[in-house]
Amino acid sequence: MRTSARRSGWRPFVEARAFTRTLKLQNVLEWAKYSRGLLPNKPSKPNDIPAAPRTVYADEWVDWGDWLGTGRARREWRPFKRARAFVHALELRSQRQWFDYVNGRLPDKASKPDDISKYPHEVYQREWISWGDWLGTGRRRGNWRPFNEARAFVHGLGLTGQSEWARYAKGQIPSKGTKPDDIPNSPHTVYSSEWKSWGDWLGTGTLAPSKRKYKSFKPARKFAQNLGLKNRVEWVRYAKGDFPDKGIKPDDIPANPRDVYLKKGWQGMGDWLGTGRRRGGWREFTKSP
Repeated sequence: MRTSARRSGWRPFVEARAFTRTLKLQNVLEWAKYSRGLLPNKPSKPNDIPAAPRTVYADEWVDWGDWLGTGRARREWRPFKRARAFVHALELRSQRQWFDYVNGRLPDKASKPDDISKYPHEVYQREWISWGDWLGTGRRRGNWRPFNEARAFVHGLGLTGQSEWARYAKGQIPSKGTKPDDIPNSPHTVYSSEWKSWGDWLGTGTLAPSKRKYKSFKPARKFAQNLGLKNRVEWVRYAKGDFPDKGIKPDDIPANPRDVYLKKGWQGMGDWLGTGRRRGGWREFTKSP
């Protein structure tokens, strides 16, 4: 795999791992945020280090603890039924209370054991029924609010995108209140027959990325270069609307240009922004006459 990684333009595994360890990230969630440019206090991820190292370096891969330098091997979680029984005894009443608990904001409750995940719906995907089942409040899969009623409720929240929906569903936007138990975290799965798009669900009117029509690569790149952004972090912030002086990103310019233009001219974020760095390394050195 090392040879394959080289041929694909990736940095050799040992060198990539050494760089990653200097970042002092604590877990795979921090790595995911870093790879998406959401940790502005860290240097931008080099183009020759993959966001999915476990796949690219499959032959050398040990675990995330080895990759990040934390020394922690893959964690063994408590079996689902035992974990759920522990949670039932806590007598939490909502998903928001669960996240208050796991983040240490309910000191009257016993501390969360290390072998119970903050995100049980991700760890126990096979056994997972619903948050009501996990907390012991009685709500079970299949007892969902009708689609039109659920969508009407969601429209009233004023959420602007899928990422905000994910944060709301996890109880991370307290100003919006707690998500009702009879509205699912994954509405596109539960309401598959009525589902149109996230824009329809949220009331923003936007289409799913796969259905959008974007500018061709060169005009889109020219637009991006005229913004005067310096790096991947600034591009992510711009796409989120954090630079009002630069205007709102047009709908026909993708927030994730690499995904859209990967085989249509994409040469790395430096080329996209006009900062000079291209995929595969630096510009060629020219000798002085």
